[in-house]
Amino acid sequence: MNFNPFIPNEIIEKLNDDIKNDVINWNKLDVVYLKFINVPYEIENFIYRQIAKYGLVPINIDYTDCTYHTIDSSDSSNNMVSSDSTSVILSPMISKCEPIIFSTDDSFILIEYGNDEYALPMNLVYEFPNTLAQLIESIIKNDIIYENLADAKNDNILKTIVVDQKTGSSFLTQFIGITYFIQNDKLELLQGKVIYSAKTNNVEAVNIDLLEKELQKNDVVAITSDSVVTKEYIYNLKTKSLTKFQAPIVSIWDNYVLYSDGSISDLSFTWNTKISNSPLDYIFTENRICILDISGQVVIMNQKTRRILFSKTFEGAYSLSLDKDNSFIVKTTNGCYKISGDKDVNLIEKGANETYEESSKFNIFYPSLLDIFHTPFGFFYKGNFIGNEISGFYIKDKTAHVITEVGTWKIKF
Repeated sequence: MNFNPFIPNEIIEKLNDDIKNDVINWNKLDVVYLKFINVPYEIENFIYRQIAKYGLVPINIDYTDCTYHTIDSSDSSNNMVSSDSTSVILSPMISKCEPIIFSTDDSFILIEYGNDEYALPMNLVYEFPNTLAQLIESIIKNDIIYENLADAKNDNILKTIVVDQKTGSSFLTQFIGITYFIQNDKLELLQGKVIYSAKTNNVEAVNIDLLEKELQKNDVVAITSDSVVTKEYIYNLKTKSLTKFQAPIVSIWDNYVLYSDGSISDLSFTWNTKISNSPLDYIFTENRICILDISGQVVIMNQKTRRILFSKTFEGAYSLSLDKDNSFIVKTTNGCYKISGDKDVNLIEKGANETYEESSKFNIFYPSLLDIFHTPFGFFYKGNFIGNEISGFYIKDKTAHVITEVGTWKIKF
């Protein structure tokens, strides 16, 4: 993912005055040039974010030049960057063309600046990302002199502009490794925390400050007609009573609630049934629920009748997916198995697939259908950084709402 410091005029023209003023203030920031050689996307994004914390504009010299001329370039590797980025808005006071060079081999990440060279073991960086952050800080503060080096509390520090091209609206969020993000059909970013309301069968923003102090300690995931639901509690708005669930909520998918003990209820909490052990992966369709639990057991249940349609243990199972004909697919370390008609099992692919290769390096964020991975450098969706922490999520109408410190991400699948 290449950093793009250029913001097209058509985006600038649609920004409100407050955001335009913030962007103008970015002109006062100093530049640090970077070069990446064989650096994984998660580390590259982490480096961008670390450098921006100090009020600097990180620029990949493979993506632009050192003179800050208008160029015609695009980053087709991700949907966060417009393909017609030809205008320059940033014009930092200092241009330092000597880059910090980051490269990796099988064992080390190498950092070069001028005559200085540094090396960190890759396994150390993945286990303790702060070691790389401290080295970047040392280079910035000790090896390079800047006129406007800032602290992380400076309001003018680089942020990310979020643009909705359909409505023309925009807002600023914390810097996520890119200067601007254009909403698209698969991935959107909503400002603040947006949760599911069973009262209106819709999603809505909630002012957590208006809720009871006890409730603020927990992550709100939904609101019903008379209650506020967190991962571990249900808070009755009429009686002001707080009741703890027998098991924490794993996920809300449409009007169903999945708990960490493998039980399921609806959002009215009028019934509860246990169908598996602790869930690992899961998929809810219009009329069926499929759960892969931590023992490798796959259970399919009819939503209306709550009757178990299928139950079988798969050795080495680590995730589920859905075929075009709505058949469930079980991915294992030995291959992929298709469950046809909720009864017949057929091996459709031998050996581990690409999902397993990725999951062997990072942790899958379940349900795996969302295609989110948890790396030591934060959570990523298809190579795009979405946040350091996920405080909650729910799924409504084949759209996941994933709440992070950046905002609420809408992911369609």
